Amino acid sequence: MSEFISGKFFANSAIMRRNITAIVLLLFFGMTASAQDKTWQDISLLLRNGSSKELMKFCGAQLTLKMEGSNATFARAEAESKLRKFFLDNPPTNFSFVHQGSSAEGLKYSIGKYSIRGGSYRVVMFLKEKSGSYLLESISLTKE
Repeated sequence: MSEFISGKFFANSAIMRRNITAIVLLLFFGMTASAQDKTWQDISLLLRNGSSKELMKFCGAQLTLKMEGSNATFARAEAESKLRKFFLDNPPTNFSFVHQGSSAEGLKYSIGKYSIRGGSYRVVMFLKEKSGSYLLESISLTKE
């Protein structure tokens, strides 16, 4: 009781609140990073398998595609059709990430290598966090 009266109780409470706040922030950022990592892992597997339909689950209502000299934003269904054709014309033998990072605007990006028989494509993708999940904003496929 004397600790309560002398103010030591409140001093310890302030330290405890600060520690709890730090723990909550670490957990939040840890979960955000792991959700982003899981999204990249799932996308990598889908590219490795050439699965355009499943890939669309990671897209919002629109997706910007840059491939074969064109750069346009498509509705989800049309983007899926264009990617399906790309995967049929260029069946994957492998996909691997080369680099990942973040932009100042909060976009997450990755650069990868989409391997096909007799060649490869450089793949640049951007994710944006929306309502607690990461969605593909754009995919660029450039023949190497």
